[in-house]
Amino acid sequence: ARRPPVRPPSQAHHGRHHVFIEPEGYETDEVYVNGLFTSLPPDVQEKLVHTIPGLEDARFIRYGYAVEYDFCPPTQLYPTFETKRVEHLYFAGQINGTSGYEEAAGQGLLAGVNAALKLHGKSAFVPRRSEAYLGVMADDLVTKGTTEPYRMFTSRAEYRLLLRQDNCDLRLTPAAAALGIVTPERAQRTREKADQLAAAHKLARESVLEGIHLEKWFRRPENTWPLLPIDIRAQFPSTIWGLLETNLKYAGYLDRQQDQVARSARMEESPIPATFDYGVIKGLKKEAQHKLTTIRPQTLGQAGRIQGVTPADVALLIVMLGRGSKQHP
Repeated sequence: ARRPPVRPPSQAHHGRHHVFIEPEGYETDEVYVNGLFTSLPPDVQEKLVHTIPGLEDARFIRYGYAVEYDFCPPTQLYPTFETKRVEHLYFAGQINGTSGYEEAAGQGLLAGVNAALKLHGKSAFVPRRSEAYLGVMADDLVTKGTTEPYRMFTSRAEYRLLLRQDNCDLRLTPAAAALGIVTPERAQRTREKADQLAAAHKLARESVLEGIHLEKWFRRPENTWPLLPIDIRAQFPSTIWGLLETNLKYAGYLDRQQDQVARSARMEESPIPATFDYGVIKGLKKEAQHKLTTIRPQTLGQAGRIQGVTPADVALLIVMLGRGSKQHP
């Protein structure tokens, strides 16, 4: 096989680069070259691929492409995704600087729900960071902004022990039912699941297995719900036993995270007036003053998550807000 020309060491960034030839299916000769940047003109793509050993005679079925788009700084949005500059205008998706179908769908849901709520004069729906990944994404965008396409990674959520896939219906379906965006049947199934989980926790507190309460039995690393006696196991479906086991095995970590949520909630419930003048706070860094004035956080909790705003800045802000409340009861 012919070897591709090698650039002089002074010009090369790396000695080699891996690409992966991925078949597109069982009954086709079509393959995809993964790991290769193909957002180039067609003739350049062909020359590039033909330099790869084994692909000198490759034929192109479809050329690679890239999508480029402009966006509006998401810090100009309220957490409902309504723009601060134009009332009743809501943004969702790539225009907010995000990338990915799931991210766009989540924003469309949040923006659409809040647009409808505003039309009916009802309170906005903004899930907290401890309640949903959608809440994490919305808060990240409107509080921190983004300088590159935003993806909702689990690592962005500080409360991800609570945001599990096995409890998402228990966390969010009641809120969705209150908004009228789920069927009565689905809401009923979730209520039944919550009742079953509560009953399972009661059983774990009161039942004894191998000389100890079932609650403590589950906390032993080697014990899992499939090892339960058949008569006990038959009382609940596997989904409930799996939830119960997770809740009991990781109870210490979950309780600690709930304490963190409670402390954070106190900050989230401390509002900042929309017209507050950050320029009057003596000792506030210029960077913090600029960020707070630009983003206009709605609560102390949101202010503390802004990049460039330190705990010391938030402490000064708390003092000034306290003085203001005393002067203007």
